[in-house]
Amino acid sequence: MDKPGKWKKITVRILIILAGILVLLTLVASPLTKYLVQKYDEKFTGREITLGRAIVNPLAGSVGLRNFKIHESESDTIFFSAAKFSANISILKLINGVYDISSIQLNRPEIRIVKDDSIFNFNDLIEKFLAGKDTLEEKILKLNIRNIKLNDGTVFYIERDIPADTFLFSHPYRQFERFRKMSRELRELKSRGQSLPVGFANGYMGTNPRFYLTYVNLCEYYNEMENYDQALQYCNLALDCRLPGLDEKKDLMAIKEKLIKKLHNGHSRD
Repeated sequence: MDKPGKWKKITVRILIILAGILVLLTLVASPLTKYLVQKYDEKFTGREITLGRAIVNPLAGSVGLRNFKIHESESDTIFFSAAKFSANISILKLINGVYDISSIQLNRPEIRIVKDDSIFNFNDLIEKFLAGKDTLEEKILKLNIRNIKLNDGTVFYIERDIPADTFLFSHPYRQFERFRKMSRELRELKSRGQSLPVGFANGYMGTNPRFYLTYVNLCEYYNEMENYDQALQYCNLALDCRLPGLDEKKDLMAIKEKLIKKLHNGHSRD
């Protein structure tokens, strides 16, 4: 009997089956992670969590989340968001109860902290995680995080117990009121087909230079006036700003493509 050959065939079959299981596990892990996070988010955090996409490789110990958002408690307002979250963890150490995270990276993280008197908008999260702690047996958490990288992060801090009159007399509020006034004037000039007064565009940009709608409004004006070269310049400036989401970027890219086509066809009017 050819026993070595028989065992060789059995070994090959076992390896093929194991490889198939590992491939299947890898394919299922990503959509399953997204499903579990969005199904049990409120149960474990008390808040809604949404994901654009989850990329999980259990063999390599890597986790990637795209368009990750945590909402305020019982609200559609976003508390924390990140365009991309990625982490790498040692699977072998995890099996032994050790959380060894070699790297964590957050791209464009944004957090909105609100203080109302002495209460913060994350107090409910602390209470949720500490709930029932006295009834649990104390355990030592073996956690090691070696590298944390934040790219282009923003923290918004709102203190609601500041007197209203303090803000109403501030420079940012005056600039905001000027932006609103000039936006109305810009719409009126566009509807009448009139030229902008000298220095209007520069003055308008100065009221809110980091707000993408400042440049979108100017782009729409010059597009209506058939000055597509100027419209394209302001469209590009809007794209350089921080945009609320992917939908706004897609809309601006569509406008940019139309403007470029009009310029190529020689339709621009100075």
